[in-house]
This record gives sequence, structure tokens and C-alpha cells, in this order.
Amino acid sequence: MEKQGFKTTALYFNNAGTIWFILGILFSIIGNFELTNFLFKKSDVLWYGKLQPIIIQVLIFGAILSYFFGAVFQEFDQINVDVIKPTIVGITAFGIYQFSLIFGLITLMYGYNQGRSYGELNFITDNLFMLVFTIIVVLTLIYAKKSEKLLGSFQFIIVTLAGMMVTYFLGNFGFPNSYITTVPPTSGFQDAMVQGFYKTSIMVFFISLPLLFILYSTMKNLYKIADEEQNFILPLMLITILTAFSAGVGLEKSALSNFWTILGDYIYSAISILLLGIAYILHNIYKEHKQQKPMILLSVSGALLSIFFFYNFVVNLPIIHQYFQYTLADSLVLFNKLIYMILPIALVYNIISNNSQKNLSNAVSLIILILGSVVFIVFVIEGIMNALAIYGMNNNELAIKQWSQVVSKNMIFVYVRTIIDIVFFVLSFYILPYSISEKQVGQKKAA
Repeated sequence: MEKQGFKTTALYFNNAGTIWFILGILFSIIGNFELTNFLFKKSDVLWYGKLQPIIIQVLIFGAILSYFFGAVFQEFDQINVDVIKPTIVGITAFGIYQFSLIFGLITLMYGYNQGRSYGELNFITDNLFMLVFTIIVVLTLIYAKKSEKLLGSFQFIIVTLAGMMVTYFLGNFGFPNSYITTVPPTSGFQDAMVQGFYKTSIMVFFISLPLLFILYSTMKNLYKIADEEQNFILPLMLITILTAFSAGVGLEKSALSNFWTILGDYIYSAISILLLGIAYILHNIYKEHKQQKPMILLSVSGALLSIFFFYNFVVNLPIIHQYFQYTLADSLVLFNKLIYMILPIALVYNIISNNSQKNLSNAVSLIILILGSVVFIVFVIEGIMNALAIYGMNNNELAIKQWSQVVSKNMIFVYVRTIIDIVFFVLSFYILPYSISEKQVGQKKAA
């Protein structure tokens, strides 16, 4: 009897990730135009105050997690067992996930924002997300048990998904006070610490580890790397433990900003170094096998992620972080910067993993990577300029009265980002033809 696989589910998640990615860039363009021209009123669905959290949700839960789940289901498809009806289960998880995300974004557009950092979605969407996480965790445990050894990819998947489930529950738990909104059980400093922990968890379990896993999975499948020889347990568990103690970062600029705040910043920097360590492990794996088929996009994607982790390490050192809080240089203020970290991974996952490299795709990819690097630098410079301006006019006051002066001086950066976003939006459509097709997945598996 032929084994049923998850190739269709991987295809659906991967193509959904590409579509969400393009939508994220489109929303970013609209958001930048809104910053420069103030096109919409507060009551409009595309008002900047509503649009900014939408951009973040689209990039994290739409693009990154869809690509991650696509890679996860590809790993399932390679295990030679058939214990369930994978097509039905996989497509059901995909349908629930995409429906819940769309529903959550619609409610955000109409102003149903929870007002908690990275916890803006309604509790119906939250519960449906948890259901999908649970389904994939159960599948992972089943397939991990059926394999002869706890493979490196399953170590990665289990720790990442477990971290997702626990932190998503803690960061979003609340008591319903309407059909779609909730009230958090914590308040004041407690809630600030919960959200400080949740911010760090989002960076770790919903952004960094999924992107690192996508890189690892791509390399493993491209170079036929022996998965059973890889061991990621130690750094993954250290990251998980440190994340649990990162809540103090939420007390910055509060009356309780003290030892716990400093500890939270140091922990975040330590987590960034551990993530950089995992990136270094992947670099060594790539270096060992690149002689078979060197891929510049793999190298650049890993390098950009490594730079991102190192940047987070430096910026979150307490002696430095105090000058960059709440600016575009703050590593916790993710915003549009995510676009330029996701894009190289999208290129790797959609083009390289299918061996569809052509001269034109190489040229387009290189242009995108260069523009992404430039605009990330623009974000950092803009953040530094903001920090210097804020520090110069604060004078130990609780409020910055001349904030409009800071914004007007840095408007040139917004125009630059808008132009690059438009170029990105046009070029991003080139990714679509290289999304994994069901035929390609089947051929790769057969090979």
C-alpha cells in the first residue's frame, strides 16, 4: 500500500506564506503613504493605527508561520510511516489556520484591538490558532515516535512548537467580555511583565527559530544531509529556559525599572547569542556540503539572520538599550523590519529548495537582497537619529513635547522606505512561479 503524504499540505502552506508575504509588503506601502500623507481617518479600516498591527500579524502569523508549517509538513512527508489520514488532517489544519487569521485581521481592521503588545487578535482566533498548534504537535509526536531516532529536525520542531503553545497561551489568555474580546487577568506591572515575556517569546518561537528551521530543512533536503547526526537539543533548551526569565524587560520606563529590567535585557542579549550559535551550526553544515552545489542565497540568508541576531544582542545590552527604547532601532519594535529578514528565507524556500535557479531568478534575488540590506540599514539609522533627538530634548521630562519635530526631521527615511517597498512589491511577484508545486515535491521525494 502506497504511503499517503503531506505534500499537498506543504504546498498549500507554502503558497499561502508567499501570498501573505506579498500582502505584508502591500500593507507596508500603504502604511508608509499614511505616515507621509495622512490619507485615512481614525474610523477608516486602513488608518495607520489599525494598519501597523495588521502588518505585524500578516508577517509573523501569515508569512513566517505558513512557511514554517510548510517545512514541517515536508518533514512529515519524508518519514516512512502511514498511521493516519494525512491529507484530511493536514488540509483541515491549513483551513482552520488561514480562516482564523483572516477573521482576526478583519476584526483588527474594524478596531477590535486588544491593546496588548503582539496580542491584538481576538480570542476566537487565538483559540483556533491553539487548536492548529495542538494538531501539529500531536502529529510531530506521532511521527517522532515512529522514527528510529529523535532526528535533528524533530528536535527543532518539538521545541519550537512547544514554545509556541505555552507562550501564546500565557501571552493571550484573558476572560471574554464580549463575543470576540477579552480582559487579561493580570494588570499594571504584572501585565507589563507578561507582555515583556511575550515579546521575547514572539521573537524566539514565532520568528527566529522558525526561520532557522526553514534554512536547516532547505539545506538538509538539498544536500541529503543525515538528519540523525544533528543534535540541537542543548542550545534549544537553553533558549527556552532563558525566555522564561525574560519578563523583566517589560518593566522598562516604569516605576519598578530596576534589577529585573536589567536582567531582562541581559537575558534577551544572551538569547540572541544562542540564536547566533544555532546560525553558526547551520553555517558549518552548509560549509561542509556547499562543494556539492554552492548557493549564494543560502549564504546570504544565513548571514542576514546572523547580523539580525548580533544586532539584537548589541542593542539590548542595558548600557545601549536605554538610548534606543521605542525607536525604530529597538530590536523589540519589529514593524516593517521583518520584511527584509523574511525575504531571503522566502527566496531560499521557494527557489533554491526546488533547484529552479536560472539567470533571471538569480538577478532578481540579488536585487531584492541588496535592497533589503539597504532598507534595514535605513531603519537602524532612522532609529539612531530618533534616539539622539529624543535624548537631546527629553530633559528628564515624562513626556516629549516636541515629538512632531522628531518625525518631521526623519521623514526622508519614510520616503526612502516607501520607494524600496514599491520595488519589493513588484519583484515579490517573481517569487510566486517558484513556489513549490505538488509535482516538484513528489519528484523530489521520489528522488
